Amino acid sequence: MLIEKGLTPHILFLDETNWFTYIENGEDLPKKCNNNKQYHYYNNQLAIGLAVSEGAIPFMHEAYEGNKHDAKAFPRLLDVLTKRLTNLKINTENLTMVIDKGNNSQENIEDLVSKMHIVASAKHNQA
Repeated sequence: MLIEKGLTPHILFLDETNWFTYIENGEDLPKKCNNNKQYHYYNNQLAIGLAVSEGAIPFMHEAYEGNKHDAKAFPRLLDVLTKRLTNLKINTENLTMVIDKGNNSQENIEDLVSKMHIVASAKHNQA
């Protein structure tokens, strides 16, 4: 295991994305959304969050509903990531998380700062 070999992360990068799918019925995750990056608003989409270390080693991935905004999905992603890191015996107080402005909300930033350091871009109204 990489952690046992001393490859403990110091920085984690978290990003979310979505993509369209042709799945139409019977699933919980694919949802229609007017914010599809490929402009396929008429198709259902899926979303995923991915956290990687500074060495591009993935530490967590989590799929979620395609119509959920990144800032709304962030608390669950942070909980899953924090649990994973704790199980790996990684002290989150020594980590820095890099996120984009799509995750910004007062609650999300307060929750993240209570667990680790943060580097984030600011929205125009936050600058």
